[in-house]
Amino acid sequence: MAPERSLLPPQPPSTSQSQASVIGVVPSSIHSLLSSPSSIHGSIDQNSSGLSYLIVNDSIHIWEHSIQTLNEELAAPRGSLKLVHPECTDGEGLKVVTVSPKENKHLVYASSPSGVICLWMVDTKVSLSLRTEEECDASVRLDLEQGEYITTLTAFGEWIFATVSSGRIYKLRMTSRPLGLHAKMITREMEGGIMSGLINRLFTPKKTRAVEEEEEAIIALVSYHDEICAGGRSPPRQKVAKLSPCCRAVTFTPSLNMLEWKVSLANDDDHEGIVAKKTLFEQNYDGTLNLEALGDGLVAYTRVELMAEPVYLCGSIVAVVRVSSNEVSLTRAYVVRIGLRGDNNLSIIDSVWLDRYAGHSISQGGLDCYGVIAGDTTDRGCLVYAGFGPQCGAAGEDSVTISAISFGATGTDEAPRIKDLDLLHPVIPSVMHGCMAYDSTTGGCMFLASSGLIGGATVRFPLVALPVSASDELMGDVGNESVLAIKTHMVSAFRQFVNKLRDGSDNTNHAAIARSVVSPSVNSCSPSVLTAAVVMASQDFLTNSGGMGGFLSPAFKSPSPIVSLQEKLQLHTNFVNFLLYASVWRKVSSNGRISLRNHGEMLDSTKTCFITCQKMVENLADSATDNARREEVKTIRHIINSALEGVADN
Repeated sequence: MAPERSLLPPQPPSTSQSQASVIGVVPSSIHSLLSSPSSIHGSIDQNSSGLSYLIVNDSIHIWEHSIQTLNEELAAPRGSLKLVHPECTDGEGLKVVTVSPKENKHLVYASSPSGVICLWMVDTKVSLSLRTEEECDASVRLDLEQGEYITTLTAFGEWIFATVSSGRIYKLRMTSRPLGLHAKMITREMEGGIMSGLINRLFTPKKTRAVEEEEEAIIALVSYHDEICAGGRSPPRQKVAKLSPCCRAVTFTPSLNMLEWKVSLANDDDHEGIVAKKTLFEQNYDGTLNLEALGDGLVAYTRVELMAEPVYLCGSIVAVVRVSSNEVSLTRAYVVRIGLRGDNNLSIIDSVWLDRYAGHSISQGGLDCYGVIAGDTTDRGCLVYAGFGPQCGAAGEDSVTISAISFGATGTDEAPRIKDLDLLHPVIPSVMHGCMAYDSTTGGCMFLASSGLIGGATVRFPLVALPVSASDELMGDVGNESVLAIKTHMVSAFRQFVNKLRDGSDNTNHAAIARSVVSPSVNSCSPSVLTAAVVMASQDFLTNSGGMGGFLSPAFKSPSPIVSLQEKLQLHTNFVNFLLYASVWRKVSSNGRISLRNHGEMLDSTKTCFITCQKMVENLADSATDNARREEVKTIRHIINSALEGVADN
């Protein structure tokens, strides 16, 4: 890693591999807003949309999300765009969500507390360079009752979910012809709702004294597909929503009452509503909370609250909660996993105490939880990142800390493991609230600092030893046909990636380009097959003749061996960057990464050797004093050039 971009102080040796570095910067127009005394919050690369935004006062400031790998120079995006909601004068009540592009335009939704939801279709190639203020392209007003207001706005594929303070949910969808927004309220009761309500009342524990859900506002909503993924990260939501006729959503109230909803994604299907409900921490008769699920024998705690928006993580929901009592010093923060299937439905299946944060530091408002991010998930378990630190603009020398929590696979006895990364305070004084996101290039997290830098952090915990039989099952067999197929798909995607970069050299969002061209088969194949395909493709670039290792055309001939090696070295660098941007590199094994490193070093050392040989021949020619000697040098040069051309081609 480039030392000047590292965000970690020198660390003692550890069994876990950790890294934090600067991976991007914001446009100058956004950087000037970060010093504003107003309350600022936002999001970066929300829903992998390729857009980031900040809400300052009553304005939404949009810019194109862009990050760079460690072997690339930092480059700021072109500019930003200011959007103003016509009925919102308070940034605290403004809710924004961005989704993936449609018809080459990014979709930005924003809602006011009064129930007006606006849609902007942003063309990043035009609008962001002009930095103009735009009127919304479509809008809809929800039929809210007096005193109701919108509390959350989230996306699931092409659908938008809006929750209101009375506990209701609206679903919205955009239509293209004519352009418009259409909203529909989701009914609370499924078909046969009277019977379901009776069953729920019969099986609700009597010691629970929760406020009725209808009287509580919804403060968070997590939507997910109706099936658990077998391994790896969940499929992109925009793809899942197109294939699935329904989805599930879990809503949270301030007292952590949870409702599970079935939501239809078909226009003509009304079979939807609440299918389950539960209180995360029930109340005892004396008014204290029953915290047995946290496993620490906690007593005398009376309050519990969410510290950040929960996230979906492959068959479960991950949340950061704070439990407190009248004794401030007893306040604690926990990361909990909530199951979504079978006997564990809406129950805590894993929890870990963040003992780094306790007492006054998290009870007096000085410590902010910037967000919780679902990292990589494999058959061996899952990784979660949570960010903590001082509130933006707060004085003090407290550092920003990224806590990585590793949970074992469901059904195993593996205890959660924690690694805390303390970032350099002068570089990362604080993180903008809500501005944490999943980093697809590393499988870790990224965040927007108040200094205008975008940082990335990743932690790799050592694998827990498995029985031999279990290890053999995880490895699987690598078939030649599978490797060749994946290699073909990957080289094709890489070719599209290079062509798109050439067509639009001003586009700095390389990650979005790579994700848009990579084949689903590349992301879904096993790590062993993927590693073999990556190494095979890199080997082909080394051995093929023609321009850029045959990448341009086998018939194209480079003017000299040196140029040929320079082209192949540049191609190798672009290929590694493509693997990083397309989220492929993190699945390549250590042996595969070593092979790619060796390929790059071989090219670089061979190029150096060629240059040295050419200089020696030139010096020899300068020292020749007669015609016979010159002819001898000419023959030697011809032999060396022929050898160099052969080596350069293969």
